[in-house]
Amino acid sequence: MERLQSLLEEEELRLAASIAANAFVESPFYRYIFPDAPGRIAALTWMFLRNYRIRTSRCHGTFKGAYSADGKLLCCFWLFAEDVPGISLWDMLRHGLLEMPLRFGMTSMRRMLAVAKWTDQALDGLKQEHPKHVLLERMVVLPDYQGSGVGTAALTVALKEADAAGRAVILTTQLERNVVFYSRLGFCVVKEEIFEPDDGESIRCWFMVRHASTTS
Repeated sequence: MERLQSLLEEEELRLAASIAANAFVESPFYRYIFPDAPGRIAALTWMFLRNYRIRTSRCHGTFKGAYSADGKLLCCFWLFAEDVPGISLWDMLRHGLLEMPLRFGMTSMRRMLAVAKWTDQALDGLKQEHPKHVLLERMVVLPDYQGSGVGTAALTVALKEADAAGRAVILTTQLERNVVFYSRLGFCVVKEEIFEPDDGESIRCWFMVRHASTTS
């Protein structure tokens, strides 16, 4: 990793959305939201890009990207402090996110909202326990660079910033291999819950917290 910087430009957002879509194509929640496997990457790219546009246009959170020496985007992730508001209906309308039922069906829209509501409710208690926190979301690394240390290097920089601000870092994951990865960075599993939809398979979710270090 040569540098870590904020992602703000449209070209950067498009590239990050494509990387995230490919990284999350087999993620349990996104498989549930978009059950059509052949069209899932396109659907995720469309959804992520609009979400990124909303967040960056409203200065909601910090979108970080790690670049190689030759300028390739290798890794990206979002950080949301405790005072960052949620996405409003107006935001969704303005940036085209409400077109989702027309493009991908009402079922996908309904499932996305159900997953978001369940996750928010499951996180409420942790947010109250840690009034000063940041949420780490959509951490992805280019497939060819996974296991190279770039993700660890990028997150280490961000975690030091959280330490300096005295903030805990909270995340969720639905993949057990991610639990191992984050544990190496000081995160601990604080609870496990099961998302049990009426129209799909149950999905296990791990909730992890890293407390602010006083030695950084």
